[in-house]
Order: sequence, then C-alpha cells, then structure tokens
Amino acid sequence: MKPHVINFHITNRCNYQCKHCFARFNQRELSLDEAKRVIDSIEEYFKEAQVTNSRINLAGGEPLIYPYIDEIIDYISSKGIKVSMITNGSLLTEERFEKWKGKVETIGISIDAKSKETNEKIGRCTKNGPLDLTRLKGVCDKIHKLGIKLKINTVISKVNLKEDLLSIYKQLKPDKVKYLCVHIIENKNSQMQSIVPSKEEFDKFVEMNTYDNNCQVVIENSGYMTNSYFMINPQGQVYMNDNGIEKLYGSCLEIPLTKIYDSVPLYENKFEERYKRKEN
Repeated sequence: MKPHVINFHITNRCNYQCKHCFARFNQRELSLDEAKRVIDSIEEYFKEAQVTNSRINLAGGEPLIYPYIDEIIDYISSKGIKVSMITNGSLLTEERFEKWKGKVETIGISIDAKSKETNEKIGRCTKNGPLDLTRLKGVCDKIHKLGIKLKINTVISKVNLKEDLLSIYKQLKPDKVKYLCVHIIENKNSQMQSIVPSKEEFDKFVEMNTYDNNCQVVIENSGYMTNSYFMINPQGQVYMNDNGIEKLYGSCLEIPLTKIYDSVPLYENKFEERYKRKEN
C-alpha cells in the first residue's frame, strides 16, 4: 500500500514551546510559489501511484503561523486532494473556519493536559498561558457545526500521566483520538529521554483515558512512529524518523517525489495498520 496521506510540515515556527517536540526545523520556510511546487510534486506522486482518497496533512511547527496557509489550502483543494491539519488550536478563529468549509476535511488539535500547571511544564502554552478550555469548546463546536471532522492528538509522557483527558474528550466529542508515546529523535529532543513513560505507564494512561463513543481510537507506542510516516519538511525535503535519527531523502523542488519514494525505507505495513479502519 503506497501512502495516500503525506504530512507536509509547512513551517518551522510555533507560538508554543513544547519541550518534547521533535519538529525542530532550523532553516528557512518555503515561499508560496515553492510550496505550490511541492504540492504539484505530491499531486504527480498520487497520480503515478494511482492513489485514491489522497490527502495532505498540514503540520508544523504551528501551520497557522505560515503566512500563506489559506492560499495553500485553496491550492490543495483545487486539485481534488483532501486537506487536514494538525494545530495547537490557539490561532483558530470562526472566520478561518468559514473560509475552509468544504476544503478542510479534518482539523486535529493537540491536547496533552487539562491543568494549567501541567501545560506550562510541557510548554504547551504561550506567554499568556495555555488555551482556555471554554474557548476550545467553542472552537470545537464550530468545527462540528461546519461538518469538519475533529481529531485530538495526545502525547503521553511522564509529565502528564496523572492528567484527566477523558473529561476533555467527552466535552469536545472528537471523531478520532490518537494516543502517542513521546518520541525521541537524536539532536532534536534527546535531552527529554527522562520523560519517556514505561510501557506499563503508557498503557495505563490509555486505559484510563480511552474515549470510544463512536470515535476512532489510534494508539501509537514508543516504536510505532519509526519509519511509518511519509513526511516533507519546511524546506520541501522528504524525511523520516529512522530508528530515532532524522534522515533526509531528497528535495521535492529538485527530484520528483515519485523517485524519492523509491529510496524511502517506509514500513508500509505500519502505515497500512494506521489507516486500515474507516478513516476519520
């Protein structure tokens, strides 16, 4: 199964400072024209691979910081490719939702904690503090109202093991929840090795916080992310987390993505396992 979902990390910037984050890209971002060329390369890959149900997942950093994010969403949608996004939620507005109606299929929001103290320990906050839950509930209600699917990503570490996330899921009513073990990448977040939970701690957190009310549940333990995502960084380079080391495999601005894919050590069985159920 060739990947029908590609994660395009459109920006290296973020207004949060999550200590466990491994998406630390230190070079410049793409211009709008360059970003469109990357999308053109993705489109050609989908066509040549005869991929159906194709989707580009916009991530970061925080993708809403990218100055041309609305233009990029329009461009992807104009090609008949589905659009999804992973965001920390702090910059979502009703005005943006109205622009995205009929274009963005899924919005994923990263939520790791309920308490202000734990969010601050993680770094999931701005200088003004973490995202207010009342405002977040209003944002998610609007997402549902517009027919956009809601996904919640929760990264599990030793920092948030005692957090009650289930009560938040019940309020926000996501279509999909993904539980991810904090993942360590050499020269990215290797200083955070001490917060990686044991298998027993990870499993207990998932058991205590599993929300399965007509919701797709995806569980990714510490080894599951290795070589299982097809990703493009903010410079247009294909990269993968290969056994804890970030490796580059070529630029979409220089080499057709169809050719780059042949050299990528993607574990297609892991990728297929992630998407084998009805996708939300």
